[in-house]
Amino acid sequence: MDGSSETNESRGTEEMFGECHAHIIMDGVNYRHAIDLHRNGPDDNVIREHLKIYQDRGIIFVRDGGDALGVSARGKELAPEYGIDYRTPVFAIHKEGHYGSIVGKSFSTMPEFYKRVLEAKEQSADFIKIMATGGFFTPYDNPSQQQMNDEELKAIMDTAHEWGKTVTAHVYSVDHMQKLIKFGIDGMEHCSLMDEETAQMIIDNDVYVVPTFCPYEEAVHYDPVMIQTKQEEYRIKLEYYKDALQAGREVIKNCKCKLGYGTDMVATHQNYESGYEFKAWMESGMGTFRTLHAATKVNSEILQLEDKIGTLEPGKYADIAAWKRDLMTDPYALLDCAFVMKEGVIYPTEKCEELTD
Repeated sequence: MDGSSETNESRGTEEMFGECHAHIIMDGVNYRHAIDLHRNGPDDNVIREHLKIYQDRGIIFVRDGGDALGVSARGKELAPEYGIDYRTPVFAIHKEGHYGSIVGKSFSTMPEFYKRVLEAKEQSADFIKIMATGGFFTPYDNPSQQQMNDEELKAIMDTAHEWGKTVTAHVYSVDHMQKLIKFGIDGMEHCSLMDEETAQMIIDNDVYVVPTFCPYEEAVHYDPVMIQTKQEEYRIKLEYYKDALQAGREVIKNCKCKLGYGTDMVATHQNYESGYEFKAWMESGMGTFRTLHAATKVNSEILQLEDKIGTLEPGKYADIAAWKRDLMTDPYALLDCAFVMKEGVIYPTEKCEELTD
């Protein structure tokens, strides 16, 4: 599917779609409790449960954000048993004392940084992920705060590329996005505060963006009642950045950037409920074709699997998923999977427990 014309497939059937910002270590309810399950080593039962539901929901390629406990690395080892192509940085790299310990490992000096990159490479990381700014979920930083200095950012790009690894960054604010682009970043995640100038730079430099709409829905489509249900630090930031998040969403909607599809669900839904991201895209006016194009073709390119999956054409895997609901009109459609075939093998399916019809 190229997103340019309506096909029968787009109304109820589609090539396999993927999730390009997962955190298999999280449970979407209480991330601290979820992490504790793996303190003594990755819990295979928990990981397998997630992988099985990914499979049942028609999510057959996944890119994880990494973690410090080896959970995503173990997920990659187990994923082939479920017909899932799994990619991970093993862990994200962040500056000591700054945001990122929840998903990665830190460095304080440049020698320590090179050690982290080498460690990721030796553990078969598929790409390098860095935490370039603060976040929305944590109490002691903010999304506009730069975590690494310019020398460090440039060294990260150069080193990773020299070793044959692409680099993606957790980033929100426009000045930091622009720096990353100038230093040679391959892709960026979130970019929720984007403006038109930055969007054009992204296009001109062929940088992909995985915008992760779902975690910010209560601010973008302002719902003060739902915001009050969030943890305090998250609630405060959603209120503070509400106008900027709304403006950034409009820029993302109207831009021609190469957009991937991912959720970053650490506190809103379970990782495998990525159909809620489809709902967020639809309710933001992104349109069915653009959303499915992001979740299939673009995601396969981000995972560097476009020669095997992402489109239905001769020479690629026979990977097909189907949904009972109308993808053109129903924002909940991707939560109700009816059929999954991976490389010619048919797998059982299920729908999200919250759907009642």
